[in-house]
Amino acid sequence: MVFVFTVYFQQFQDHGPLVTGLMFVPLTALTLVGNLIAGKLMASLGTWRVLAVSQGVEALGCLALLAAGPGAPPALVLLCFLPIGLGAGATSPPMTTALLDAVDPAHAGAAGGLLGVMRQVGGLLGVAVFGAVISGLGVTSGARLALALCLTMLAVSAALAHVQARRHPVREGGDG
Repeated sequence: MVFVFTVYFQQFQDHGPLVTGLMFVPLTALTLVGNLIAGKLMASLGTWRVLAVSQGVEALGCLALLAAGPGAPPALVLLCFLPIGLGAGATSPPMTTALLDAVDPAHAGAAGGLLGVMRQVGGLLGVAVFGAVISGLGVTSGARLALALCLTMLAVSAALAHVQARRHPVREGGDG
């Protein structure tokens, strides 16, 4: 997302690097807020429910960006970034918890390290794939397709987390 919208802001909307960077401040700030909120919500709602909701919130932001279209004013784009940042931030704690709950405590360090590596690989692949999409289709059409792909992946992820939430009900005084 950051890669795609950096290209979009600079090449399609003719913003300079400073304005482009400032456009991401609300998204980044809400990532931190989402991270903090998710930790508190997991105790009452459960890991999988928070993961499902966070992915759904992020997907709604992508859907709003798609609906806004390529000529959307910067203020509207910033507004659409809010659920994306919040959802992205709220995804990390339950994803990490779900992973660590699934492995033997003796392997928690290796599992956590693998998660970190996979996040980096995912970012690398995202830039490569979405870069190729933008290169092949142009900034506007490429950004729309990249958003549609993100929306699809988030919707699938939210649905899978929802299935897991149904399998793991929240226990009284604990997580599910």
